[in-house]
Amino acid sequence: MNNTYIHTVLDGWTYLASVMDLYSRMVIGFAYSKHMKDEIVIESLKQARYKTKEQKTLLFILI
Repeated sequence: MNNTYIHTVLDGWTYLASVMDLYSRMVIGFAYSKHMKDEIVIESLKQARYKTKEQKTLLFILI
């Protein structure tokens, strides 16, 4: 899980939450918003869960 602050000319600070598969090193879920709220983290985790739904067990490590 990674939260990144991105400064844009039009919107000011925006936020990107992403989830990376540590085995394949691919981003498997992300969400982008103008506001840093819990919803973008939850949305990125939902995307990651959806993309890996064929697996029985997922382990999310938040650092």
